Amino acid sequence: MKNFMLTLLCSALCSLLPSCQKETFTSSPDARLRISADSVLFDTVFTSTGSVTQSFKIVNENEQRLSLSAIKLMGGTGSAFKININGTAATELN
Repeated sequence: MKNFMLTLLCSALCSLLPSCQKETFTSSPDARLRISADSVLFDTVFTSTGSVTQSFKIVNENEQRLSLSAIKLMGGTGSAFKININGTAATELN
């Protein structure tokens, strides 16, 4: 039983070691993003009721993670639109 517990502990520790890799990011202006839609269009928007939600994705096709300095909604708080950044409603993220 003692050998089994020692083997189990060693196996658990060995499986955790490879996951401790330093993440690398790029902030290169040459890094490109792919956007799933080139236009976001709405047919009819009523001012007194909620309107249809349009979604699109921004995909990082680089080998490294990207380090973005900011994400902003054009028009800021005065915009008629809303965005969710990582599941949180916001107009910008710095």
